[in-house]
Amino acid sequence: MIYTITLNPSLDYVMMVNELKNGETNRSQPEKIYPGGKGFNVSRILNEFGIANKAIGLAAGFSGLEIDRLLNEKGIDHELIFMAEGFSRINIKLKGSEETEINGAGPKADAMVIKRLKQILDTMNEDDTAALCGSLCQGIDSSTFASILSLLKSKGVRLIVDMSNEALLNSLAYEPWLIKPNLSELSELWKRPIHSLNELHDAMMFCSQRKAQNVLVSLGKDGAVLLDVQQRLYYCSAPAGEVKNSVGAGDSMLAGFLTAYMQSQSYEKALRMGVACGSATAFNDDLAKLKQIMSYYEGLNVRSLNADESRLAEIVE
Repeated sequence: MIYTITLNPSLDYVMMVNELKNGETNRSQPEKIYPGGKGFNVSRILNEFGIANKAIGLAAGFSGLEIDRLLNEKGIDHELIFMAEGFSRINIKLKGSEETEINGAGPKADAMVIKRLKQILDTMNEDDTAALCGSLCQGIDSSTFASILSLLKSKGVRLIVDMSNEALLNSLAYEPWLIKPNLSELSELWKRPIHSLNELHDAMMFCSQRKAQNVLVSLGKDGAVLLDVQQRLYYCSAPAGEVKNSVGAGDSMLAGFLTAYMQSQSYEKALRMGVACGSATAFNDDLAKLKQIMSYYEGLNVRSLNADESRLAEIVE
């Protein structure tokens, strides 16, 4: 079973604004509300492929109840652990000529919530995959997060981490099967700017040397690069298209990668499907549908890279 774990989910309130004028009253076009959170997005795409999965999340208050309702509406198998106080954050997504996001802070997890989370994780075994996605909620400090990672490692699960900053760095010691930073997150982790393929390779090796087994880096409109467990480097360019939605594109990439790898045990096919999923979501108003994904998948190619090939430096420029 695949478990997606979202420790700080949200209600995503999407508003279409043709031209945002600061200091004035702005009128939006028809609004939409989605169950927000990277793990929930991964689960939604896994559902498109018919891959069995369960979404685990923390929630609170009226907004947590709405997240629960929306997950049920979308047919996502899930378990939400409700906190006694506060409410799940509400993230505002303003879409127009540019995208602007205002993300809430979210509630604070108490000891009982963390205990229940660990009880769920303790039921997992070596046949399971656990994807930790998104930010940490208040109340889960570095020590608590380390105990969560330690528990998952002790259960022998295949661990995936799609997080950033300190949480991502701290996860490396627990030998995650896959991490999926974007270029900016990888640069922050490496603590250096990345301007060439050689630097990208060095930054990915930095993660590999700290026990990340596979490193998948999203390059946005330029596709993605994978450094696999054998330290082979692969690149897949993204198809051309009009970007309508950046929310969930990286999560879609992760879901596609995981789906194809489970079905084929091929890193090349996994990377190709990951880019197809990420692109299909980026070119759509919401997360991609299977038909859209497969239409892009057919036109993509993966190639092996040599880190010394300067002619490919434009990938990250």
